[in-house]
Amino acid sequence: MDDLKEQKAKLAGELMQWSQSALIAELPFLTRALVEMPVRWYGEENGKSEETVGFGTDGQYIHAMPQIVLDTWQKDPAALVHLHLHAILHCLYMHMFSYTAMKPDEWNCACDIAVESVIASLKLKCCETKEEENIRNAVSRIQDKVKDLRADHIYQWMMAHPDEKQGIMEQADLFHQDLHYFWFGNDPEGKLTHRKDQSARSEAHTKYKHKWEGMENSVKNEIRSYEKTQGYQPGEITEKFHLGRHKRVDYSEFLRKFAAPHEVMRISPDEFDLVYYTYGMELYGNMPLIEPLEYRDDTLISDFVVAIDTSGSVQGRLVRNFLRKTWEILHTEHAFADRMNLHIIQCDAKIQKEDVIHSRQEFDVYMQDLELKGFGGTDFRPVFARVDDEIARKKIHRLRGLIYFTDGKGIYPAKMPAYKTAFIMMDNGQAPMPVPPWAIRLMLDSDEMEEQA
Repeated sequence: MDDLKEQKAKLAGELMQWSQSALIAELPFLTRALVEMPVRWYGEENGKSEETVGFGTDGQYIHAMPQIVLDTWQKDPAALVHLHLHAILHCLYMHMFSYTAMKPDEWNCACDIAVESVIASLKLKCCETKEEENIRNAVSRIQDKVKDLRADHIYQWMMAHPDEKQGIMEQADLFHQDLHYFWFGNDPEGKLTHRKDQSARSEAHTKYKHKWEGMENSVKNEIRSYEKTQGYQPGEITEKFHLGRHKRVDYSEFLRKFAAPHEVMRISPDEFDLVYYTYGMELYGNMPLIEPLEYRDDTLISDFVVAIDTSGSVQGRLVRNFLRKTWEILHTEHAFADRMNLHIIQCDAKIQKEDVIHSRQEFDVYMQDLELKGFGGTDFRPVFARVDDEIARKKIHRLRGLIYFTDGKGIYPAKMPAYKTAFIMMDNGQAPMPVPPWAIRLMLDSDEMEEQA
C-alpha cells in the first residue's frame, strides 16, 4: 500500500512538473512565481471532508492530493495546467490576504471570476479546457456590469446589487477551480489551527503577503522586458494581468500626512542639555547656565473636520467603519493636541447634523447613538461655508484639514478653501468622479474600511 502511495505521489509530481514547464513555455515572465510555489502532498486518508479534498494554496505551498492531480490530468491534461495557473494567480493577486475581511461566498466567487477573466483573455492553448467558451461568455456578461474585473471591484458590485448578485453566484461553479479552504489558516487535514498556533500563523501569513508583494513587482518587470523583446506594445500584457491595480491606498499613512507641524508649549528633550542646567544651579544656586527650550515642533492636530455625505450614496456600515478608523488614526500618540476638536458634519444638500468630539469617551457615546440624517441630493458647499464661518468666529482654531467621505457626485465649491481638503471615495470599479484641482481625491478599496475582528 505504501509503495502504491509513493508511486502515485511520484507520478503526480512529474505531472505537476510537466504543467509547470507548459506554463513557463507560454508565460516565461511567471517563471519565478511558478518555481517558488512547491507542491506539498497530503493523503486521501487525512482528508475525509469534501472541503479539503483536492488542490489549493495558502500562499506558501500548493497543497494537493496525488489522486486529484492524476484524475484531473487523465480527464483533460489542459485542465491540470488551467488549475495550476488558477492557483498561482490567486497568489499573485493576493486574494487570500483579504479573506477574513469579506463575506466568504461572495469573495470566493469574485476571486475566481477575476482569475478566470485573466486566463480567458490570455487564450493559452495549454490550458484551454472544454468549458473555456462558456467561461469567456460568462466573463463577457459580467464585464458589461463591472468594467474592471478585479476581485475587489466584482465583490463591491455584488454587495451593492443584491438583486443581481444571485445570478452571478449561481454561476460560481463555472469559475471554481481550486480550494480556498487553506486561505484562512486551515491545515491540509482540514483541522482548524489551534489557538496556541494562531500567533505563528499570523506571522507566517504576513511573511507570505510580503513575498507576493515582491513577486508582483518582479513579474511586472519581467513582463516589461518580455514585451520589449517580443514586439508587444508597452503595457499590452500588463493590462491583461491587471498588475499593480489591486493594491489599496494606505489610508492610515495618508491621514497622518494631514497633521502639520505646530509649535507647542513643551520642553524639548532633544535640545535641552541637562548637564549644563544642573551644573549652573549647583554653582550659582538659582541660575542655570542654559534655559530649557519651552517650545517644540510636533506634528499635532488641534482641529479636524470629517464631513459625511448622507445623500444615500454611502452605506451606513461603511460610514461607521470610516469614522472609527479615522478616529483611531487621529487619536494615536502625538496625533492630537492635548485639547482636540473633531468636528463631524452630516450633509446631503444641506447641513443635517454637526457634532464636536473632544475625547475617546465622547466618541464612543457618539458611535453608540450614531444615526445618519438626510438622504436628499448632494451639495458639498454648505459644509465649506459652515467651516469658513466657524473659523471666522474663532470656533475652529488651527484647522489641519477637512476630509469628505462621499461618492463624489455633487456640487463642489467654486473657490479654493484656505485649508487642506480631501474627498474620500470607495473604489467600485467605475471611473472615479472628478474633483476640483485644489482638492485631493483618495480612492479606497472596500476592505480598507472593513472592521477587523
